[in-house]
Amino acid sequence: MASVVARGHRGWWSRGASGPGEVPRPRPGGGRFRGRARRRRSGRHLRSREFPAHGTKAGGKGDPVRAWKVIGLAGAALAGYDLLLRPWMLDWGTSGGERRMRLPGDDIPGEVMTHHTKAVTIQAPPETVWPWLVQIGDHRAGFYSYDWVERFVFPGTVHYIEGTHSAMRIHPELQDVRTGDRINTGSVGSFAVGNPVTVIEPGRVLVIGTWAFILRPLPGGQTRLLVRDRDWGYLRPAVPRRFAVPRAAVGLIDYLIGDPLHFVMERKMMLGLKQRAETAGCAATETGMGTTAGTSAPREGSGGHSEENQMSTREEAG
Repeated sequence: MASVVARGHRGWWSRGASGPGEVPRPRPGGGRFRGRARRRRSGRHLRSREFPAHGTKAGGKGDPVRAWKVIGLAGAALAGYDLLLRPWMLDWGTSGGERRMRLPGDDIPGEVMTHHTKAVTIQAPPETVWPWLVQIGDHRAGFYSYDWVERFVFPGTVHYIEGTHSAMRIHPELQDVRTGDRINTGSVGSFAVGNPVTVIEPGRVLVIGTWAFILRPLPGGQTRLLVRDRDWGYLRPAVPRRFAVPRAAVGLIDYLIGDPLHFVMERKMMLGLKQRAETAGCAATETGMGTTAGTSAPREGSGGHSEENQMSTREEAG
């Protein structure tokens, strides 16, 4: 009897039955543990970790393969920017000869002597372009660029003679510029950012610091506008050399953000200058044609009368 009880004890008690003759209840978690043990014996758990199913994240958040992909894409984007996009921005619109050409202002000493040149052709003679060029600056005509960007990115630092936008007409009071006069790019109160005029040849050359604007006459009454500046950064010169790490960090900001922003604004400035000069040139041409025909404007010294009216007046007086 004892042996029967013992066998029954080992049977129904160990298998979860409440008494002899009842259906054994599975032990909580027993199937899960047995399945896990079988997987360990077969090695399937290793295969599932080494080769995850399609659509799952291998290794979770710290997946080294995914990190290397991100690093590779960032490196490719940086290489494309440095080798393709940035050179195109820095020398936009120029030919090889124009990039190598020596221009006024190249010999002005500076921390960086390398330079880059941008160019555009204007359908107007230099004497028409010059009055628009010489009046640029803060508290002057502005820069003919994206005025709303200047107001948003640099609020309160750029001021226009015409209020909220770059000048749309020539201002005679801004035409007298001489060597040593300071032309600012922005100001806040008494603090101003800018440079003195280092070279000026009326109708041809305006150099502000090392920022050079050259007007070259072309056949057919056209002008080739060349804009040359040094590649020494925008924020980096403000950090002293003894602070090497902050200076390098600011130089990286200039490289990744400053160069593209400067290109967008300077290109728009050149196109804005081109638009204004060409519009003024067309208006002057139309006025000259009208004056020649005797229909749009009186001849100089005629007292407001056409030549035919003057002849008829003399005949009546005779």
